[in-house]
Amino acid sequence: MALLAPSMAPARAAEDIKIGVITTTSGGLATFGIAFNEGLEWGLKYYTGGKMTVNGQKLVVTSKDDGADPASATATFKEMVGNGTKIITGTASSGVALTLAPLAQQNKVLYISGPAKNDLVTSAANKYVFRSGNSSTQDLAPLAGIKPIAGKKVVLFVEDNAFGAGNIAAARALLTSKGALFEEIKVPTSTSDFTPFAKKAADANGTYIFIAWSNALTSGAMLTSLKVQGAFAKQRPITGLACCFIQYLRNIV
Repeated sequence: MALLAPSMAPARAAEDIKIGVITTTSGGLATFGIAFNEGLEWGLKYYTGGKMTVNGQKLVVTSKDDGADPASATATFKEMVGNGTKIITGTASSGVALTLAPLAQQNKVLYISGPAKNDLVTSAANKYVFRSGNSSTQDLAPLAGIKPIAGKKVVLFVEDNAFGAGNIAAARALLTSKGALFEEIKVPTSTSDFTPFAKKAADANGTYIFIAWSNALTSGAMLTSLKVQGAFAKQRPITGLACCFIQYLRNIV
């Protein structure tokens, strides 16, 4: 048996089902990544009755923090593919998800994006990519029923990144045909003083101000600045279904 053990080890390892998690567990998107990791662990344990095996094959989960950085996520993705991982999931950043989706197709591995919202992450042309959450258009679907909207201006106040771009595209797709007018205000993700952007939003004199924000570390300061500058005095604030600061928005407005 001692002689057989070394030769059996590689075969046993090959039977493991490797699941790679690339998500954000630090910085402004950390709450999304941490929740995803916890949810995935709970779900797999529930599905397998706590055994973490499927048809006798062990589920081996490896999670890496991408820091919401596409370059870091790409390096981790390639490393996981190189060690035989066939299932990769977890991404919280739309910028990361848009970068990894083509890699999944190139390497023929299953990629399931996490909370990343941009609609372009998934497409009919890429059969290797799926979602575990909703898209920006699905988040914003309730906005299609807003009245009055014809001839009314909607100020789109978003982060200047892939998440913000996805929300702008979704808002325009849902409301342009209903006669809405738009003004876009894109806030750089490195911003610490929101005053000039908040003042621009207040001066826009829209009927509605649509806010799309994913960074939990800066959302409070951003909303406070909008209120101080009077952006909510005449403009009705609206946001997506799953934005992380909805309760805070209710309290501050």
